[in-house]
Amino acid sequence: MAGARLLALLDDIATVLDDIAVMTQRVARKTAALFLVGGGILVHGLPGARDLLQHVTHGAAAVPVIGPLLDGLAMPLCNALVGLLAGAILLGVATSISRVNRPSGGRNAKERGAI
Repeated sequence: MAGARLLALLDDIATVLDDIAVMTQRVARKTAALFLVGGGILVHGLPGARDLLQHVTHGAAAVPVIGPLLDGLAMPLCNALVGLLAGAILLGVATSISRVNRPSGGRNAKERGAI
């Protein structure tokens, strides 16, 4: 009886871990999609940015054999890179603002020995 409960518990744990793995993959795909879409919005919204990226990515089509593939992937990859850079900048700004606005008597002050 106890062995059956232990096996049921282990099966439940395995199911939860499998669900976590599936959700992690979904989150990673959605995050990549957000970078791609956000970068595309920024590229289309900034004057001259799209023309600049198209000029830069035209060289990809000239590569022998895989040129057409690279030409098709170059702009989406550039959009994703722009989105990633914009996200990194915004994360840095948000982190800096939160550090400036942090109360002086918080948890980190205790860890530093200030309190």
